[in-house]
Amino acid sequence: VLADIFGVRVDMVNATEGPAFGAAIMSAVGYGIFKDVEEACSILIKVTDSVYPIGENVSKYNEIYAIYKDLYYLLKNTFKRISKNS
Repeated sequence: VLADIFGVRVDMVNATEGPAFGAAIMSAVGYGIFKDVEEACSILIKVTDSVYPIGENVSKYNEIYAIYKDLYYLLKNTFKRISKNS
């Protein structure tokens, strides 16, 4: 879905717990195991799979997003009024 919404390839990596893995990488850099975050990531993070956007889906999401933007513009003042009365 992300690939289709953003129209770009999405890579999956070998880490399932992103925030914890990121903290471990930062700790390893801070401890001096790696010279910087870029080096640590190039060694520790591996792409395991990629998902590519499906053109037909990208077009549909773009159409839906255009409708959303139109609706938001039309309802912007209504949203402000609701917010003031909440």
